[in-house]
Amino acid sequence: MTAAAYLDVSIAGAPPRRVTIGLYGDLLPATVANFLALCAAPPGAGGYAGTDVYRLIPGLTVQAGDVLHNGGKSGAASAAAVEAAVATAAAAAAAAAAAAAAATGAPGTDGGGGGGATAAAAAAAAGTFPMEGVRVGHTVLGSVNMVVSRGGEVDSRFFITLRPDSRYLDGKYCAFGRVTGGLDVLADVEAVGGGGVSNRPRRRVTIVGCGVADAAAPPGGARKLNGFGGGVMA
Repeated sequence: MTAAAYLDVSIAGAPPRRVTIGLYGDLLPATVANFLALCAAPPGAGGYAGTDVYRLIPGLTVQAGDVLHNGGKSGAASAAAVEAAVATAAAAAAAAAAAAAAATGAPGTDGGGGGGATAAAAAAAAGTFPMEGVRVGHTVLGSVNMVVSRGGEVDSRFFITLRPDSRYLDGKYCAFGRVTGGLDVLADVEAVGGGGVSNRPRRRVTIVGCGVADAAAPPGGARKLNGFGGGVMA
């Protein structure tokens, strides 16, 4: 694990309790950078602080991270992550064009291989970027994953698994981290239960604060970057 973040979670307005997440930045650098940026964003600046859990399926997953409308149907990646994805796609397109030119002996052009860059630019306009890969499986309780659209894009929404064996997710999602502290908090969130067609939590569960932590430090040593001082954002 190369980095860590934390979420201070309040259930039904109770004092918040901390969930610490270790992150695999060496395997999924763009995804981890996006998650860290959303955790570090000041309140009201498009980050996770003040957002609610919007879907809860006991025994399966808890889902959160809609930084746009807080209802689970929207999301937006951090600007830095989107810009990095566009730059990466542009570099890959240029490399592909150069390789094609070298193979044919023709001069390279800006248009060769530009489809990836164009797609990335379109995704950027939507506040998304492509899922990085599916190299990490789901074999532990508390695997943390980004929600993936049908087009293979991710934004700010994420989910945490609630059982140790979630290998049915392998090949469809990629775990970019796992809960390393606060599994008891996760269990209490699960106990809230979900209801209705959309599996909304039966009581409000809110991320009242979040931030970046030292990956080598115990959960209590996290460096708080933002939050609402224990209050629940209305």
